[in-house]
Amino acid sequence: MGLIIPRLYAILDPSSIPQRPILEVCDILLAAGVRLIQYRNKNAPSRTVYEECVELARRAQQAGARLIVNDRADIARASGADGVHVGQDDLPVELARLVVGTGKWVGLSTHNLEQIASANKTSADYLAFGPIFQTSSKEKPDPAVGIEG
Repeated sequence: MGLIIPRLYAILDPSSIPQRPILEVCDILLAAGVRLIQYRNKNAPSRTVYEECVELARRAQQAGARLIVNDRADIARASGADGVHVGQDDLPVELARLVVGTGKWVGLSTHNLEQIASANKTSADYLAFGPIFQTSSKEKPDPAVGIEG
């Protein structure tokens, strides 16, 4: 049987919700039925990201959900998260898989058809495609592809 991705996949990024504590938002998402959360924190020190991931992973597992860590396979493994999500300029999928460990998920961001074709030759468990809309959460965002693609 293949990988079953939950219907709702939330990306939890403290820079998008600075007015609320990250653990409070996690609890709200889990109570709403979210079963897959990607934690994305590009601005915090590694120790802070690790400490937050330990608690986020604990809460996710307690709720029967999964936590994926953005970019940081090392922190995903050390914190007990369920996997890592990497981008085109991050650690390659095969190396991320070695770091994160057996039985963990590795996801990959894609932004165009060429990247999708290339990604399909990797061992990525799932692919993300976008951004659909313009984003302000990245310094150098890829062009929005829109709903029409």
